[in-house]
Amino acid sequence: MATHRPKPRRRNPARAEIENDLLEQPRWSCLRQQQRLQAQHHTPEQNAADRRRCRALVEGGFGADAAFMARWQRIGG
Repeated sequence: MATHRPKPRRRNPARAEIENDLLEQPRWSCLRQQQRLQAQHHTPEQNAADRRRCRALVEGGFGADAAFMARWQRIGG
């Protein structure tokens, strides 16, 4: 009579491990480079302010960005 060994349990990789594997693929390597350059040239405060302005632009359109509207009016837009 053959003894049945239980199948080894499949180990599910941790989320960080999956993200790291994905980001190492050539398709996502540019994202890593962009993040590195942003961290190198901009402070976290600048990045947070830029994200807020971007979100306002997405949610409110061009009129939500006062600096853009001022430049637009100066050039005759």
